[in-house]
Amino acid sequence: SQPADVTVECPVGYYCPAGSSTPTPCPPGTFSNATGARALSYCLACTERKYCNQYALSAPVGTCDPGYYCPSGSNTSTPVQYRCPAGSYCPVSSNAPTSCDPGWFCPYEGLSSSFQPCYAGYYCLGGSAVGDPTY
Repeated sequence: SQPADVTVECPVGYYCPAGSSTPTPCPPGTFSNATGARALSYCLACTERKYCNQYALSAPVGTCDPGYYCPSGSNTSTPVQYRCPAGSYCPVSSNAPTSCDPGWFCPYEGLSSSFQPCYAGYYCLGGSAVGDPTY
């Protein structure tokens, strides 16, 4: 056991404000990869394309799932508010939706690639959500 007057540097994944008797874990959506963090502001927003779903992380847990995109600060691999919208797709580890490819259409939310070619007799510009667009 350590004497009461010994100070210990705050560990990675935590922050220790002045007067702390125990480290405070960085919350989900953040991480801290350095020792000695002094405030919540030292916890970094989770890196874009990745997610941080636990307390006290020293690094992001993993990459965003296909069909979703993860801006910085994401706390899940499938953030419902960042499900890829129709007219776009999101491959694994996306930080923003990618417009559906020209000549293809993406009619559903949550796609991980362009869905299918435009219907015969029609052309599709990039970002199309229908196979028979009228421009």
